[in-house]
Amino acid sequence: MVETIWVEKYRPKRLDEILGQEEIVARLKSYVASKSIPNLLFAGPPGTGKTTAALALARELYGENWRQNFLELNASVSGDTLIDVRVNDKRCEITFEELFELFKEKYPTIKVFDAEYIRTKNLKVLSVRENGEIKWFNASFIIRHKANKILEITLEDNYKLKLTGNHSVIILKNGKLHAISASELKPGDSLLSPNGYEKSFGELRFLRIRDVRIIDRNEFVYDISVPNNEMFLAGDASILLHNSDERGIDVVRSRIKDFARTLPIGDFSHKIVFLDEADAMTKDAQQALRRIMEMFASTCRFILSCNYSSKIIEPIQSRCVIFRFKPLSDEHIRKRILYIAQQEGLKLTEDAIKAILYIAEGDMRKAINVLQAASAYGKEIDGDLIYKITSRARPEIIREIIVLALNGHFTKAREKLREVMITYGMSGEDVITQLHRETFALKIPERAKIELVNIIGEFDYRIREGSNELIQLEALLAFLTKFGEDVRKGKYGKI
Repeated sequence: MVETIWVEKYRPKRLDEILGQEEIVARLKSYVASKSIPNLLFAGPPGTGKTTAALALARELYGENWRQNFLELNASVSGDTLIDVRVNDKRCEITFEELFELFKEKYPTIKVFDAEYIRTKNLKVLSVRENGEIKWFNASFIIRHKANKILEITLEDNYKLKLTGNHSVIILKNGKLHAISASELKPGDSLLSPNGYEKSFGELRFLRIRDVRIIDRNEFVYDISVPNNEMFLAGDASILLHNSDERGIDVVRSRIKDFARTLPIGDFSHKIVFLDEADAMTKDAQQALRRIMEMFASTCRFILSCNYSSKIIEPIQSRCVIFRFKPLSDEHIRKRILYIAQQEGLKLTEDAIKAILYIAEGDMRKAINVLQAASAYGKEIDGDLIYKITSRARPEIIREIIVLALNGHFTKAREKLREVMITYGMSGEDVITQLHRETFALKIPERAKIELVNIIGEFDYRIREGSNELIQLEALLAFLTKFGEDVRKGKYGKI
């Protein structure tokens, strides 16, 4: 029996149930009362209620017909597609299905309609920069959903690639990379594949397509989200694919347009298209969306959800009413996790609650996922368990490492760092993030904090660019040891 995902199980169904966004809820309820909404733009950090607000608004507007008048988007590759990844800095080749199951064992699955999402941690995939350099990029989600039909593309040397027709692939056109829908491919076309992972685009090979056929299937297909980058390498021939296909111009021109031009089901004046992570849309797609918003204003409304409204083009912003969601307060998150704990028969210590609040940082989704993950270990949950399953160290331990280094005890700080990374299974990026956060709690002059934050940012960049994380962290501790001498000498002012 598959356990229900608590994020969905306890997701508010009505606007009145949404916590921490009272002003936004009041304005959305006025739209429900008038049975009419404008185009909306929900902006704010993850886990603050943007998707919940959109779903609750649709339910209250359309009642039992809400799904028929509401569009979300998905496109994916088959489960047996190979992908080269780094998990906790260890490189391996794995299928999408195996990768999904690997993270499913560690983190809760978020179910949205027929799609399942797993927020990943310490997962990197190979992708390509604009200059053609192949680098490792962080992945944020693995997604899967059922598909009835997929394309099987046979390439030269008998390589195969299976994916849904609306997934995008990358081709070289006029010396530039372009994304096109897989359904547009035909025998004789060529896809891009690197000769080696360190090669530039000048040394890419072209793999010619021999055959394209449609296969009737009823199986899971998969996708992976790579923030700030729209491509990843996957398949037994490492084909360059496009991971933001559902936010590309072809989807806007076809699927969204087809949905928007039809009349709503029932006695309603318009349908709703919900675009999550809209700030990942390409500029061309946003321009196409702007035109569709104008053309079908009489039959369709758009709700765009994003983390950063500045990444949405001005013409779209001007056509939307913008709602800015704020991080949820500890009080609201505490109230919700205590309610869920009561419903699930869990016993939380005060230390466990504080640990969840520390890790969540205003993100309700993260708090609920952490709680569900902890529940797998038993009904009684304490703070130590919370920190271990989230690969986070207690904040006081991180502060102790910093203080040891600042006081000149480099060897002790190094030993404590290694102990923490082994005990909590932390990556270098995890450690850097907590070091940055705890810097502001140190009892050192403000000028010293400014310099310290600046140098932590430098070491964070080095690690994300692929440097050995342990060497970089120890180099940071060495810097802190020297930096502490300057602080004690009063170079940055009095404490």
